[in-house]
Amino acid sequence: MIKKCVLLGISMLFLVSEISAQSQNNTNLRNQYLGVRYKDYRELRELTKVNSNMINLHYGIALMKKEDKHFLFLSRFENSENHSDDFQLKVIDIKEIPKFNEFYHCVSVKGCSQNGKNDPTLFALAVIEPQKYLTKIVKVWKLDKPTGKILDYTSSGVKCINHSQLALVSE
Repeated sequence: MIKKCVLLGISMLFLVSEISAQSQNNTNLRNQYLGVRYKDYRELRELTKVNSNMINLHYGIALMKKEDKHFLFLSRFENSENHSDDFQLKVIDIKEIPKFNEFYHCVSVKGCSQNGKNDPTLFALAVIEPQKYLTKIVKVWKLDKPTGKILDYTSSGVKCINHSQLALVSE
């Protein structure tokens, strides 16, 4: 009984330290990139762009990768600080995506709808299926325009166009 309690205590200690370390990494990433202005995603050092989409004339979303972690970067289009006739993107929110297997899952940053109504402010983590629409939705996020934040959202009635399937069909 005492051995089980000690093992449980040690396991809890490791779990808490792992969660704390992950939280610290997310805070560091947010501190490093929130508010950063850029013209091209390659200016965001240490990150790789996986996919991106313009939401409307004011916002853009990018699925970024750093090592084995994925993030949604919400950016707002703004006038350049140096050239008033040009624009820049300013990172205004960052949301970490839960770990997923890239062979079986994808993150859709465009082409999502809810109950048949197209909604460019929806982004989803979905299971890859060999059909036109991804319907096995794991997680959904939504741009909240008034706050400029990416919020968790219900997956009820959400489906997304399977862009990889469309590419195969058009070849």
